[in-house]
Amino acid sequence: MTIRLRAEAPLFSASLLAFLLFAAAWIHLPGPQQDELLHLPVLSTPVRPGAPAAVEWDGHRLPLMIMSYVGALKGWLLWLWFLVIPMTVPGYRAFGIAVGAVALWLIFRFVRRWYGSPIALLTAALVSTDPSFVYTIRLDFGPTALMHLFKMGGLVLLTRWLDAGSCRALVGGMFFFGLGLWDKANFIWILSGLAATIVLLFPRETLERLRSSRSALPLAVAALLLGAAPLLFFNWKYSGQTWRERGQFEVTWFKLLQAQSTFRGDFMASLTGEDLLEPSPSASGIALPRLAGWMYRLGQRHYTITLPLLALALLLMPLNLWVAHRAGAVRRLLFPLLTSLFIYACMFVTFDGGASAHHVIMLQPFPLLFLAVSLWMPTEQWPRLRLGFVAVVITLAAVAVNFSVNARQLAIYTRTGGTGGFTDAVYRLVPYLAQNPERRLYALDWGFSNPVAFLGARWKLHVEDLLFSLNNPSDPGYPEQVKRLEALMRDRNNAFLLHSPWRTFFPGPRRAFFSLAESGVEMQRVARFAERSGEEIYEVYRRGPSAASVEGPERIVVQFTPDRVAPQQQYTIQVREFPDTWIDLVYSLDQSFSRTAVRFCRLDVQGRAVLTVPVTHPAATVWITHIRPAGGHWLPARGSITVVR
Repeated sequence: MTIRLRAEAPLFSASLLAFLLFAAAWIHLPGPQQDELLHLPVLSTPVRPGAPAAVEWDGHRLPLMIMSYVGALKGWLLWLWFLVIPMTVPGYRAFGIAVGAVALWLIFRFVRRWYGSPIALLTAALVSTDPSFVYTIRLDFGPTALMHLFKMGGLVLLTRWLDAGSCRALVGGMFFFGLGLWDKANFIWILSGLAATIVLLFPRETLERLRSSRSALPLAVAALLLGAAPLLFFNWKYSGQTWRERGQFEVTWFKLLQAQSTFRGDFMASLTGEDLLEPSPSASGIALPRLAGWMYRLGQRHYTITLPLLALALLLMPLNLWVAHRAGAVRRLLFPLLTSLFIYACMFVTFDGGASAHHVIMLQPFPLLFLAVSLWMPTEQWPRLRLGFVAVVITLAAVAVNFSVNARQLAIYTRTGGTGGFTDAVYRLVPYLAQNPERRLYALDWGFSNPVAFLGARWKLHVEDLLFSLNNPSDPGYPEQVKRLEALMRDRNNAFLLHSPWRTFFPGPRRAFFSLAESGVEMQRVARFAERSGEEIYEVYRRGPSAASVEGPERIVVQFTPDRVAPQQQYTIQVREFPDTWIDLVYSLDQSFSRTAVRFCRLDVQGRAVLTVPVTHPAATVWITHIRPAGGHWLPARGSITVVR
């Protein structure tokens, strides 16, 4: 039995407005990231020759795929979007936010049809304020927005087919599922999880519906294949490349930590500068600075209470199964739980599946729907006990905590501008590069090419990535690439883009660059650019007086005892220069990529600390390259510790 409330429209609108507030406030922050602009090749003219799959049309190459498992669908929709919306970072992000808003409406419609207005409103309130949902949509991290749209659009249309027997709805729903596969092949996790749940819970109803119309199954299959046709064409042309690259079996327990981080809502905060929130200056140079100050004061919570509430829902399972059995609603209770488990199982056993928030967030709305059903179901058995009031209070408590976590995320953006791959320093870098658009630009680290090309489109700025060819000295072609780099460095018309040492993702190209500079190819640092927090992040070099000394000859010794350890083993770190203080470190794993550890540990009065190797730490040598007292100035450092398994 489903229930509808008179106030459902204003209540759902409140949830939608909350989503729009957090998703769209200061929409230009943080700065655009390389992968966020993944679909830029579709918007570029001419299309890059390296596009994985394309068709010829009127002398133009039209890309179908961006990567072996990421389709160009979003790029083509953005191309249409930018016919009416300015091609800016806010315009780019507004597309994903609009898609997310429609997905929320579809979630509400789907849940209301099968569970009634109260549960639909509870679910909408939980999903619309879930920090991981809000900020993966805001930045379309993954990307994920279209996957939510196609998932819920397909379910709503299939519901219409079940209700009215409409073949058009069946075709539309399956076509949406096919588009989901084209958008991202990972959508197969969702389809597999849904299919497993439906077969387990509704086998007889499914067979009866298919038997009632002989054309239903062929139409459904045809619509699915039509939507996924570009992905299928790509794999036909390249001998199943998607399966060969992404179809391997993999189980790593690290994925459970990513799931935990996603449900706690701190994943995006860790990517965009949470560690720099406190030492960063107050928000300035933005619209509504007082509102930004309120967000900072409101954002005291680091994590949501979603996981404890899901644990409560599981504890209520025996009671709710008894209630559901009496009401004939056992399958209604189990549907969101089993769907969540099956989808997660599919990604958990797949290569790289479930290893990031943009995978785990694809489970929504099913986990939060299960929570809403679990809280509300006792109300239907004992209406006089006003248990619905308890369910509403618990939901409002979760929403209040979500508001605080979301506010903290906005405070991070307005005070730091974003960090790492998401940085507002790019808004200062691009105008500088545009002063000389005739110069050829070369990136020696990850994260430059797409943001510079997008923001510099009016000046036709283009950045060639050199990082992958120079990152691994053991590659057979590495010597030739170093020779090419040397020739490029001798050309005064070339400019080289690097991250500061403490923000470098791939240190190999930087080492090759400075090795050549120290060997006689004089290079000059002509510009530096900082984030809103004051952290320097970008460096620009051209042919000129030697800059080899920029790395600094004196390095602080970071001593590890023992220097070979295993997971869960204790070790001692000692830095004599920094007694009785917190330290920040820049480190690389096997010298392949760099990371920054802010407030890594607090040293005692002798400059020592005893730490334990995390159980999930991979086998690798950790090389320390820079150090500073927390919040101070970076200094070059040396030291290493090897983790063995």
